[in-house]
Amino acid sequence: MIYKCKYCSKELDSVSSIGGHTATCKFNPNYEKNKKNMWKITKNEYTMICKKCNTEYTVFETPEAISRGKYRKYCSRKCANSRMWNDNDKKKISFGMTGKHWYYVESPCKNCDIHFIHRSDDNRMYCSSFCASSHIGRKIGGRSEIACRKIREQFRNGRKVKGGYTKWYNYKNIRVQGNLELRMCKILDKMKSLNLIKDWEYTNDRFPYTGLDGKQHTYLVDFKVWRNDNTSFYVETKGYERENDKIKWKSVINTGYSIEIYKRKDLKTMENIL
Repeated sequence: MIYKCKYCSKELDSVSSIGGHTATCKFNPNYEKNKKNMWKITKNEYTMICKKCNTEYTVFETPEAISRGKYRKYCSRKCANSRMWNDNDKKKISFGMTGKHWYYVESPCKNCDIHFIHRSDDNRMYCSSFCASSHIGRKIGGRSEIACRKIREQFRNGRKVKGGYTKWYNYKNIRVQGNLELRMCKILDKMKSLNLIKDWEYTNDRFPYTGLDGKQHTYLVDFKVWRNDNTSFYVETKGYERENDKIKWKSVINTGYSIEIYKRKDLKTMENIL
């Protein structure tokens, strides 16, 4: 919006501008009177001392600004940007730098008795994670050595398998591990309905064997199947054959039983036939 001066017809674009101009317009009849009443700002030179470095510096300000403290307190931008530390801040920093919050101590490892150095605020009892795992079964890689030994012992004594990385499925009243075992259950049920076999079960039979590492292990077979003449054999589903698998299967054969291995292609063939 455009505003026009009523004395000289000058056009301005804001109320504040036209108001200031009207009071000082030379064509205003009260111009001389207004001119005498105008306050002329005068600034004086003052010498101050920098609050940071105690260096003298000069400021040009009005007496009113000086009395109200509205002036530069520092000699330079460098001093103004640096922090002013009070006595409490200095005490906190001093205590943090020199105060004995912790110190180094030497302690014997509870597992190997080797002395190791650690901070006093770190209540370590073992020199390494290996010693911690060996002594109290602390988890390494997701499972402790003591827990593994207990699970292996329970497995040899008949404990059912749980967990693992393969997905578990419910089939009727049993729980099978993996898609291959689930497909085998359906195939065996179909064979039973066609009177090709007498019965089958998701077995809990175990066979001991010596692995490639020279240690004793236990092999849990997947299925046990009964023929119509009451003789039985074992069935194992296998996705990928590993080096240890042949040793496992041989441990079954050495006990006088027979075992049939069904891989993915074998399962697909049986599903197409049935």
